[in-house]
Amino acid sequence: MANIDPTENIDPKTLEISFDNLCNLSCTYCNSEFSTTWSSDIKLNGPYTKLKTSGGGAFQNAGEHALPYGIKNENNPYIEAFFKWFHAGLKDNLQELRITGGEPTRSPWFWKLLDECKDTKFDFAVNSNLIMDQVKLNQLINASKQFKRFDLYTSGEGYGAHGEFIRWGLDYSLWRNNLIQFAKEGQYNLINVMMTISALSIWTVTEFMTDMLELRKQFGGHQFFMGLNLVRFPSFQNLNVLPQHLKQAQADKIEIWLSTAVGLHPAETNQIERIVEYLRTVERSQEDTDSQEDKAKDLKSFTQQYADRKNIALSSVFPTEFIEWFNTI
Repeated sequence: MANIDPTENIDPKTLEISFDNLCNLSCTYCNSEFSTTWSSDIKLNGPYTKLKTSGGGAFQNAGEHALPYGIKNENNPYIEAFFKWFHAGLKDNLQELRITGGEPTRSPWFWKLLDECKDTKFDFAVNSNLIMDQVKLNQLINASKQFKRFDLYTSGEGYGAHGEFIRWGLDYSLWRNNLIQFAKEGQYNLINVMMTISALSIWTVTEFMTDMLELRKQFGGHQFFMGLNLVRFPSFQNLNVLPQHLKQAQADKIEIWLSTAVGLHPAETNQIERIVEYLRTVERSQEDTDSQEDKAKDLKSFTQQYADRKNIALSSVFPTEFIEWFNTI
């Protein structure tokens, strides 16, 4: 590689792409740049107000800049260039192609790509929230069978109604049933569950992980691998916005759960222990420039507006200890 001409065009071996931000969910930590459902909410109900922190701006625009070629991305020269490149040698040199979104299965370009991936030799991976009807699910299951290696990355971290609040538009039972059907009928190497750990999602993390371990028993010990990722943006949803007594209580809860959990992979155990350590010891993230007071106020302002727009009482999805602190802000 050191002897390659720096002006030479080189096809990458691994590529991750997103065709658009079409998405049927509006998750708490996401925004209109990555979700058309978020964009629709801002257009209908207006921007979120009274947000002071650096991340607050993400909830104050409808993300038109993310759709310069319209919601369907028609006549997008970058997409046209990608497919031209794909057939000009990229597909023959790739080792892995991963598609993200938005929600890829909502994008017509995702299905066009799959049609043009027949007889390719590279590995394929997709990030999908799995909230789809039976027709789309069957299409995804069939797509998994056309690659030598297919990896599914789906998302979740909150259990039941709480999880549905965190990822608005999620139907937990539908997600779980679709996950099970894919596990039964798909042809895949790995099914991965990406968990986004925040001040809003931490409350049913152990219940969610218990559910995933139950599924693991059914489908083999190497499936439903859980990856726990800390929310750092927006800063007002980072775990360190919580008061120390709530963080300690959650650390204790997770630690007790971990002591009896059966079937975890070492990497999962390490990530869970990292969350516990973060809860116990980190008062401020290195990249965080916002004051604790402003973050707490923004968490309350954002969460209340988010709940009001969905006509959900916070007391129906959060534990009493969180609500008691929340009401003091």
